[in-house]
Amino acid sequence: MMALPRLLILNLGMIGILSINGCALDAKNASIPEVSAATEHHVDSQQQQWNGPELISRRYRTLFFGYDTVYYRLSAKQATNATPQYQLLIDINYGSKTKRDYSLAKLTADKILPITTRNHETMRCDFFNSMVFACLFRDRATIDLTMADLQIGATQGLSVQLSSKDAAYDHFDVPAAYIAGVMQAIEQPSTGH
Repeated sequence: MMALPRLLILNLGMIGILSINGCALDAKNASIPEVSAATEHHVDSQQQQWNGPELISRRYRTLFFGYDTVYYRLSAKQATNATPQYQLLIDINYGSKTKRDYSLAKLTADKILPITTRNHETMRCDFFNSMVFACLFRDRATIDLTMADLQIGATQGLSVQLSSKDAAYDHFDVPAAYIAGVMQAIEQPSTGH
């Protein structure tokens, strides 16, 4: 199992120190069965939903508060007696002088999909190194994917370039084993949580 060790130490004052060891799944390097087992599965009276484990992509930027970070995961929803709808859920944290207009996702040279922004927040604005006035932003968005996108992705992976009409921003990869693992969890719901 490809997992990173995680150690949590709590200082309980005069009582002592409590140590808890565990493993966190490295979803980028996990096998198909590991991703399938880590995929969350929720059922209610209206629909089923699957959420793959979270993936993270970071890029350090000297001037704007450090890292731009993209948290992303594959998700699917299926209403009763309907086919599943697939999405890539994206949570982007970045520093910039101005808000970005995430509107397009380029998967390949000829495959460009629209991005639907669900929420945009300005976290804080301040001077960085007493020179540059910038803000920390958080955007949450979705990219709708087709079964054909996922079938290609399950063999080759998906390379995603987030952009606006005028500028390219964040790039990240969704590994083939990750996509195949989430698809396996959808096909066999008993393997998910």
